[in-house]
Amino acid sequence: MPGTGIDGHIDQNAFTGFIDSVRDLCRQADRLTVSDLTLGEILARVPADEDGTWPFSPARNILDRPELDDMRRGFSIGTWNKRGVTSRSPWDGGEQERDLATYYRGQAERVQHSHPNVAAMLEGIAKNYERHGMHEDNEANLRKEGF
Repeated sequence: MPGTGIDGHIDQNAFTGFIDSVRDLCRQADRLTVSDLTLGEILARVPADEDGTWPFSPARNILDRPELDDMRRGFSIGTWNKRGVTSRSPWDGGEQERDLATYYRGQAERVQHSHPNVAAMLEGIAKNYERHGMHEDNEANLRKEGF
């Protein structure tokens, strides 16, 4: 992560400064949208705060800026993609996705008053996992019935 020191600690000012300077350079090159999408995907990999709140505070502060819809969209995509490939029994259904939806909804609740745009984004991620879980339930039920 930008601003990460030798000890693993991330300097908030260096982190935010890096994001802002990348955006400025990309704005000058008329590539701000793709930059924001890509930065959002990178931010999806930030750690949690010491109290477990995710994403960590510097990323929340950036992502909560009202003008950064594309970065929030990139963050949502990056969050989905970082999960990688999953496997399950053919009859398991969407329990994994419901667990993830619960996690992201819980994170949204933690930041809803301090970072409303981040909370809405995390709630959207939770709803996406719920939909995917319902799809997995339907697929499992069809397999059980022999379809």
